[in-house]
Amino acid sequence: MATVQRSRQPAFLRRTLASVTFIVAFITAAPVFAAPRVCDHAIVVMPSARAHRAWLEKTRRHGPKDAASFAERMKRVGPGILNTQIVVQDYMGVSIWVDIEGYSGLREAKIVKRFRKLTCEADRYYPLAVLIGLKASSISRDALVVVKSAGTFQAISLSGHPEGKPFALQLRGSHDTICKDIRECEDIAAHPLLR
Repeated sequence: MATVQRSRQPAFLRRTLASVTFIVAFITAAPVFAAPRVCDHAIVVMPSARAHRAWLEKTRRHGPKDAASFAERMKRVGPGILNTQIVVQDYMGVSIWVDIEGYSGLREAKIVKRFRKLTCEADRYYPLAVLIGLKASSISRDALVVVKSAGTFQAISLSGHPEGKPFALQLRGSHDTICKDIRECEDIAAHPLLR
């Protein structure tokens, strides 16, 4: 009897060890989702694309060249170009928000309701992602997961993501990736999942 128990015991231990090893490997390979750190959040009414183009043209900081570039983008994306956007700023700088708000149309937007004022004003929170028409749902190691949310403006911290590593943009509930890297999502308003 004792010999039968000894021969069963190592097999049982091997199966248990194999199961534990599989579970640990699965957990470490699976994406870890966390709640995003929201630095700014409001409901806004964005200006029309034509009004924004005119604003860009007459401001000293942007001028006719930026207005023409925006007009070309508007031809590709359509008149709803300002209503769904993501802008990523990797580093903190003196005039970062002037540029982000100016080029995105947020400078001209009407704030309907503010939930939180900008709280990520230090280097440790950068990079930042500014979302318009989208709301951050969660962050994994490799992706920012969002939901469509008309009129929503959010700024979220992406700190902790390795510099230079692509960071995808995904729509919650969909297995499709909207952008392989959020830094290359300039014309996402034209994406079929976001129309």
